[in-house]
Amino acid sequence: MIIIGYGLRGRTKVGWTIQKFIDAKHILIPTSSYNQNFEWFNTLVDFEKKYLFSKMWVKDPFAAYWQLFDEKNGFGPHALALYIKDKIAESKAEKSLIMGLSMGGYGAILLGCLCEADVVIAISPQTQIVQYRKEKYKLREKWLNSCINEEELDLKNILGKYDTGKTIYKLFYGENQHYDTEESERISFFSNVKLFPQPSYRHSMERIILKKILQEHITNFLET
Repeated sequence: MIIIGYGLRGRTKVGWTIQKFIDAKHILIPTSSYNQNFEWFNTLVDFEKKYLFSKMWVKDPFAAYWQLFDEKNGFGPHALALYIKDKIAESKAEKSLIMGLSMGGYGAILLGCLCEADVVIAISPQTQIVQYRKEKYKLREKWLNSCINEEELDLKNILGKYDTGKTIYKLFYGENQHYDTEESERISFFSNVKLFPQPSYRHSMERIILKKILQEHITNFLET
């Protein structure tokens, strides 16, 4: 695996993608949640026992909700999406799936739309960045001296402006978790957004539920 790409904050560069490309029809692209780690390694290893696919992990090293800098394309999620789209083309994969949990779910929807991925799996995603979240995670400090498009912090606006109808967005959340339910339902009027409420009270959901979700929906993707 090769660390590629950079995030930039002041003078600090941090690798934010890892790729492993093979000659395969599919590519899976997991995004990081707020803990800023590369995630889903074990999940993808399980699928590798049966299927061939390329992989690219994408993380937000500053938990800045994907407001990152790319040396080639510039600042912001559009620049990051161009980078990812170029890498998908480089992999020669015909079908792409982007997935993530919480902040990673927000990123999966955002980048999946801008990259025109085939499928997005978003687990308990935020779909907007409200003032409370900006304050809690000190996003204004992280975005200091950056040109932020406030309107496009809301995924309702992102889908309304940029979705081409190609991408299927699959949103999973605990049906007893009211905040997560509201966040997913507010974009459910888009015809290609599909809601999958789960029997859970937890934001991250129980491991057995997550495993069932991923097993079913990643398998469906890899077998098409």
